[in-house]
Amino acid sequence: MKTIGVITAVLSAVALNFAAFIPPVKAPSPPVAQVNAAEDIFINAELKRICGCESGTRSQPRHYAADGSVLVSSTNDIGICQINEKAHGAQAHAMGFDLRDESDNIRYANWLYQTSGANPWSASFPCWKHPQP
Repeated sequence: MKTIGVITAVLSAVALNFAAFIPPVKAPSPPVAQVNAAEDIFINAELKRICGCESGTRSQPRHYAADGSVLVSSTNDIGICQINEKAHGAQAHAMGFDLRDESDNIRYANWLYQTSGANPWSASFPCWKHPQP
C-alpha cells in the first residue's frame, strides 16, 4: 500500500511539471475583414450567392457580426451560410464540422448543397435565384 502512495505522488508531481510546459491556448481574435480566404472553398457560384443572401449581401457573404462574434440569427442559423443548428447541428458535428468555424460552415454547406440542392435555403430564394448581371 505504501508503494501505491509513493507511485501516486511521483505521477502527480510529473503531471504538474509536465503541465508547466504546455503553452496556454490563446482565444482567436475577431477577424479584421468580414470575408477571408475561406470563401474560396464554395463549390459553386450559386452556393456563394445563397450564403451571401443568407448572411449579408449576395456579393459579400459574411461569417461575423459587426462586433466580431459569429453571426447567429434569431432562428439559430449560424455563420456565413446560415446553417440552422437545430436542423443540422448534430449531423454537422457527427461529420466533424464546427458550424461556428467559417471554413467548416462552408464545407458543411457544400455537402448539404450536394445532397439537398438549394432546398435548405429556399426562404432566401428571391434574393439568389438570378445571378447578378
